[in-house]
Amino acid sequence: DFYNQGSYVTKILLNKFSNHATHAIFV
Repeated sequence: DFYNQGSYVTKILLNKFSNHATHAIFV
């Protein structure tokens, strides 16, 4: 459970970072 929760949080953080980076690149 702890590992899965960590992976879930990491995915969210990576998604936010990727979205921000993509937004910055295309804008």
